[in-house]
Amino acid sequence: LEKPNLDFAKGNSRKDGLNSCCKECDAIRQRKIKYGVTEEWYQATLRAQGGACAICKFIPGPKDKPLFVDHDHLKGLPRGLLCRYCNVALGYFKDNAGFIGNAIGYIESPTLGILYKRNIDKSIRDMVLAKQNYMCKICSISLLTIKACLDHCHETGMIRGCLCHGCNSGLGHFEDSTIRLGKAIFYLRKYEG
Repeated sequence: LEKPNLDFAKGNSRKDGLNSCCKECDAIRQRKIKYGVTEEWYQATLRAQGGACAICKFIPGPKDKPLFVDHDHLKGLPRGLLCRYCNVALGYFKDNAGFIGNAIGYIESPTLGILYKRNIDKSIRDMVLAKQNYMCKICSISLLTIKACLDHCHETGMIRGCLCHGCNSGLGHFEDSTIRLGKAIFYLRKYEG
């Protein structure tokens, strides 16, 4: 069976400028190399998850990237299949259910009553940082030597606090959704032990 050129990634090793194996076969090979996952495991897990991301339930369409293999970074074992956003968000939160729980509390807490705007005065940012002892409001890492992100509620536009880049990005990838964050905790706890 011959496949169209669009099914192949670009590559420099051949005259036609395409890789020798199609994108789908390359993905299967990469999953086996990186995670020890067979195509049978991938397809069985995909069926068990109803074809959807284990956290947000996104079902990839024909033009979307397939779901990614999520794995426990300590044990190296695969856990399930996630969309790109949920997979990256777990990484930003360091696969830590406690940090994700803190993120839920953070989102549900009152804002500071200060309207966020681009290029906000440095004195406001410094005041917010000092008020939280220069610690990320979610993971408690020191913000004295790393980039601090001034976070705000996207519905109200009000500042919530300062976060480290990882926690701020994790919230963004989970779309500030306490439901999605809760599902991420459930997902992680399912594989603890």
